[in-house]
Amino acid sequence: MAAWPFLGDGRGRNKPPPLTRTPGKAQLIRARSLNNLATNDELYRLIFIGLAAGILYQLSLASGVASYLGTAIGLVRSVAVTLTSLACYLTGFARGSGLLTGQRWFAALAGFLLVTALSMSGLFLVGGAVNIAAVLLGYVLAAKRIPWIMLGVVFVVLSILNAGKGSIRNEYWARDSQGLRDTSVLQVPGMIVDWFAAGISAPVSPRATQSPSLLERTSLLHMVLAVQEATPSIIPYLEGGTYALLPSMLMPRFLEPEKTESQAGLNLLSVRYGRQRAEDTYKTTLGWGMVAEAYANYGNPAVIIVGALFGAFCGMLMRLSATAGPLSLAMLIAIASTLALCNLELDVSSLVVSMLQTYGGILLFSALPRVVKRRSVPAMTLPRSRAR
Repeated sequence: MAAWPFLGDGRGRNKPPPLTRTPGKAQLIRARSLNNLATNDELYRLIFIGLAAGILYQLSLASGVASYLGTAIGLVRSVAVTLTSLACYLTGFARGSGLLTGQRWFAALAGFLLVTALSMSGLFLVGGAVNIAAVLLGYVLAAKRIPWIMLGVVFVVLSILNAGKGSIRNEYWARDSQGLRDTSVLQVPGMIVDWFAAGISAPVSPRATQSPSLLERTSLLHMVLAVQEATPSIIPYLEGGTYALLPSMLMPRFLEPEKTESQAGLNLLSVRYGRQRAEDTYKTTLGWGMVAEAYANYGNPAVIIVGALFGAFCGMLMRLSATAGPLSLAMLIAIASTLALCNLELDVSSLVVSMLQTYGGILLFSALPRVVKRRSVPAMTLPRSRAR
């Protein structure tokens, strides 16, 4: 219902201003945000720059070099992750539209596979899953069809990795930590192979029932029911306790080294509802989602308000991208936001922090065409997306 006012065909959104009036600054900004940022040659450079940034960042993590960044690691992470996800989207779009072929396609595919494998070298699936989702989303938007076979392959691979992550983490993670015991790039290939092997053998293992399947992880209904059952009859409402943490999270860590972690709200819920001990939150973070968080704070009224805000935000993204060029600033904002919103386990505070970091990376990415532009070239002739 909250998204309903934003629905429509978007007719008239791109009408040129009257000839008798000089377009204002706001109109110029709006028009530029809907136009494509890059030509074909610049598109290739953007793809490889984004993939290279992601590979270098992931290599620094796997080798332990990233520790030298200190409190600036958060800023570097937000920029590198955003550049990578947008480069993956552009890779899928360029492939689906027929622009990425031959040697460039093989080079881009190799870069995508490498950065995706490295993003899972910490034994977390979410980084690789976001990259895969970005490529598929770009391909579907350009090709206007869904690659069902590829979706099936991706589901099988991620299901196997999800099944084996528990045992492989016990083997490679340091005790009471979410980090690897040994940080080395050389161990990544063997670790990924061991992870895959552990996932294949997991269904016949006695511990298989202890780990939720990939389909079970796509739903947080059990967390919502747990909160409803206990609140407020057993556990009183938090009365905004998790939302109050947001202001302290917004300060960049390189300015405030002791800032509150973005997972603090999720950890608070986990301890409060007996899912974790306080000392366990340093090792594992449980996902609760915005619905369970809202009910834990104020009950059903908060659920309605959070749902309305979420729906309105999604409606704004749809309206923003409905008439935008496929490589425009508006479309990149919509794509990056969609990828961030796919992580349903985030609470409001961590989602807000993630979105702000993402938008900073998008602004940097949108400035890259001016940097990589070597000479003046004709305007790009990519089609504009149609409103639905």
